[in-house]
Amino acid sequence: IREKVFDNQADKLSEADTKYLKACRKGSGGDNEKLQRYLSIKNPDGEKFAPTRAFSLPASYITALINAQEGKISRMGVSEKVSFEEATQLRINSFIGKTTKEISMLLDMPFNPKDKALRFRLINRILSGGGKSVYELDKAGIKVKTIVVDDRLIPDESMSFSAFDYCDLDEQDFEESDFKDDIESQFLFIIFKKSPEGGEVLEKAFYWNMPTSDWLEARCVWLRTKELVKLGHYKRLPKSSENDVAHVRTHARNKFDVSRTPQGGFEVKRSFWLNRSYIGQVVNESYKKIISKN
Repeated sequence: IREKVFDNQADKLSEADTKYLKACRKGSGGDNEKLQRYLSIKNPDGEKFAPTRAFSLPASYITALINAQEGKISRMGVSEKVSFEEATQLRINSFIGKTTKEISMLLDMPFNPKDKALRFRLINRILSGGGKSVYELDKAGIKVKTIVVDDRLIPDESMSFSAFDYCDLDEQDFEESDFKDDIESQFLFIIFKKSPEGGEVLEKAFYWNMPTSDWLEARCVWLRTKELVKLGHYKRLPKSSENDVAHVRTHARNKFDVSRTPQGGFEVKRSFWLNRSYIGQVVNESYKKIISKN
């Protein structure tokens, strides 16, 4: 956090920058929030403005500490000498290049190719060493997402978040929204590539958080969605063709899975999604970093 401020980027701080100790927002949020002035260290004659922040421990950290007192926990192996990235690779390296079926056999887990949660359960078992959850990831609030790509590294689908409540959305400011928390989280992306012989092969794992410029684009989608919900224009909610980062679409079990609207009616449940093309760019960039290192 200090390095980012020193580098003249206090206005680009994000809670996703760090694992446990966070720089959380303390202002009122919204367009009328009063920003804090700070002098540019790299440019002493200039000044910049940034939202007020404070050091904090996230709720996920406290929850994990409490849960740890109630029973056995499964650790990934993060320590003063082993970083999150190193611990993740140590756990996952021996499974790289293997199919989900092969991994299931090695972990003595039932294999069902139609099980949509199979990849997540396999990764959870690998990282936790056989446990039900990964203590360090839970404590840091890191979201694990499995992504299936083809030979061109194009994902199968967009990435969804939980369905939102129309009435809550109508009353919230962006700073207190679930979507803001989602896109300001840190993610652990697990990449599976489709095999020409069939099945999916575990390719790689990497940590990622959304850059500030993309965060602002996603915020525009949230603001536009709130505006349209307030007006009752549910058929005009932002599409993937309207924004490079995010969009809104149905997230319901069926047409009867609905949520009440501010107008007193009901609409099928929807959620915010990160665009398939955007996730594809993130995955491609991760491969380019590997190539540049080599």
